Amino acid sequence: MSKRLRSPLLVVLATAVTATIALGATATGAVAAGRSRTITVVGTGEVRGTPDVADLVLGVSGRAGSAAEVMARIADRAQKVIDALHDAGVADDDIQTADLSVQPVFDDDGNVKGYEASNTVTVHIRELGKAGAIVDAAAANAGDDIRVQGISFSIDDDSALLAVARTKATKRARTQAEQLASGADVEVGEVRSITEATSSMPIAYSGDAAAKVAGTPVMPGSQTLSVQATVVFAIR
Repeated sequence: MSKRLRSPLLVVLATAVTATIALGATATGAVAAGRSRTITVVGTGEVRGTPDVADLVLGVSGRAGSAAEVMARIADRAQKVIDALHDAGVADDDIQTADLSVQPVFDDDGNVKGYEASNTVTVHIRELGKAGAIVDAAAANAGDDIRVQGISFSIDDDSALLAVARTKATKRARTQAEQLASGADVEVGEVRSITEATSSMPIAYSGDAAAKVAGTPVMPGSQTLSVQATVVFAIR
C-alpha cells in the first residue's frame, strides 16, 4: 500500500518543476525583447594653447635662537616680499599665504638648539612679462632668506579652446561608433546620452629651474587641454 501512496506524489512534483522552468524561460524572453540595443564609445578631443598667467610660489625661511626671534625675523622678511609684490603691481586678491610654520631644531643629543620658521605665499601673475622682475624684487628685499619654490603656467580663459575640443571629441565618438557598427553589421541610431570629462596639463617648474626665472625671459611654452566625451548611441 505504501508504494501506491508515493507514486502520485512523485508525478505531482515532476509536473510542478516542469511548469517553473517554462515560466522562467518565458520571463527571460520578455526581458530580452524589451532590452534597448546601444553602443557606447569614448571620443577624445585635444587642443593646445599658450598660457597667459602664472602662479609663483615664493617663501622666506630662517633660523634663530628662540621661536619669538625667528618669527619676528620671518614676519619682517615676508612683509618685504609682499611690499615688493605690491610695487610690481600685484593686487592683494592675487596674493595668498600658502604655509606658515615654526618648529624647533635639535642637536645630535636631542636638545633644542634653536628654531626655524617659514612663510610661503602663492602669487597669481596676470602679466607673464613681469614674472622675472617680480622674483628679482622679492629676492632683493628678502635677501638670503628668499625661497623660490615653484612656478606653473596656465590659460586664464580656456572656454574657446574647450569648445573646439568638445566638437572634436563628439565627432570622433560618432566616427568610432560608425566603425564598430559597420563591423557588427548594424546601423548607428540616435544619441541616448553624452557625458563629458575635461583635463589640462599645466606646465610647472620647481626648485632650481624656477629660480632661474629671475632676470631672464619667461617661456610659458604650450598647454594641452583634453575633453573626453562618452556617447551612448542606439543601434538598429
